[in-house]
Amino acid sequence: MEFDYKNKHWRLEVEFVPPSRVDFEVKDEDIEATKPMSEWDVGYFAILDCNYPVNWKLIDTKKLILEGLGFHGLNKLGSLCDSELSAKCTNWSAKFFTEHESEIVAKRYPGICKDYVLSE
Repeated sequence: MEFDYKNKHWRLEVEFVPPSRVDFEVKDEDIEATKPMSEWDVGYFAILDCNYPVNWKLIDTKKLILEGLGFHGLNKLGSLCDSELSAKCTNWSAKFFTEHESEIVAKRYPGICKDYVLSE
């Protein structure tokens, strides 16, 4: 996912961890997809951790590069995340899902994308 925000070009790789998983594999393509290509780029790896309580972990790609590829515990990834940005995303998502629960339950993924992600 790429977008412009606050005079920066953001590159995000978005993944999710299903309930009961305690680790996540960071792959080379995750790093390559988010690696900043200019001084105006911001690269982040965003993980939706579906363990209770569901939360987002947004990690600067530069930190992931230092940690290296491979499996990392969710606690470790949580310690690397931008806690303020992650909390904002978690709070926004919880509010959005609550406010649109009946609509989301009734739609399939293409309908959700059309109505919420790609709408202007």
